Parts: sequence; structure tokens; C-alpha cells
Amino acid sequence: METMPRNFWERLDRYPPILVRLLATDDKGEPLSSQSIAQAARMEVYQVDSLASETSWYLVTIGMAKRYLKACRVDLADPRQMKRIDVYLRGKKNGDGSRRPPCFRYLRLSPDWEHYYLPLMNRYRESLLLKGPQ
Repeated sequence: METMPRNFWERLDRYPPILVRLLATDDKGEPLSSQSIAQAARMEVYQVDSLASETSWYLVTIGMAKRYLKACRVDLADPRQMKRIDVYLRGKKNGDGSRRPPCFRYLRLSPDWEHYYLPLMNRYRESLLLKGPQ
């Protein structure tokens, strides 16, 4: 079982830009558009989409990461939000005690699911397989 990240740097490793993008929702739980993230982050849409495909923060400047995280409404310094996200990402327990992965239903219901979110989801899952257990 994965443990909660102990510090900010571990959180950066655990929550790469691609996952932050998949978790980006508005107050109603609807996925944020790249346009709305770009506007809030003072970036171009292509920059948001480029960041959204990154599986690590290594090539992202601190300033850009800060603007992107804030625009995606993910605060790595907020322990309550991090706990809520960790619980969601752990998935739900099955009857046998195993866990189902989170379903990201809000993304699956989006009209952008097949052409935008599904490829991101697949890339994120592939990156987890390459990274191995943490």
C-alpha cells in the first residue's frame, strides 16, 4: 500500500502534471477546459496541453508549475485536499478487500473524453507501469 507523501517534493513526484490535469475540476465537479486553465494560469492553450501530457515536473519551471497547479485547482500544500485526492486515487474496496482503481466518471461523461481525456489517461497509466511500485 502506498503511503502519503511526506513533503512537497514527494507530492510533486506523486502528482505529475498529467495527473493534475486529469484531476482539474470546477466547483460543480466538471472537468476544467484547457481554455479556462490557460486563462487562469496566464498561459496559451498549447502550453496547458503540452504540460498536461508531461509525466513529471522535471522540465517545468517553478513559476509555470505554480500557475498551472493553481489554475487546475490542485494545491499540493493543502493536506486536506491531498488526503481527499489520495483517498480518491486509492479507489473503492471490493468485497474481497482488493481495490478498484478510480473511475474518473466526470471525465468519462465529458464530450472530450475520447479525443482528449482518454489519451491522457492511457499515457498516465503507462507512466505508472514504467515507474513501477512506489
